[in-house]
Amino acid sequence: MPLQGASPDNPHHHLIRASVKIPKSWETLDQSLTALETGNYSGLGFM
Repeated sequence: MPLQGASPDNPHHHLIRASVKIPKSWETLDQSLTALETGNYSGLGFM
């Protein structure tokens, strides 16, 4: 179940949000999985 009100984080820059309008804020699945392993994120989302 998706989190209500969860905002998408940019996996390359933890404090910067990802945006559907800014493709440069997106990362690949492999990069996102690596970021998830750091413990700084609670899950993955897809746009």
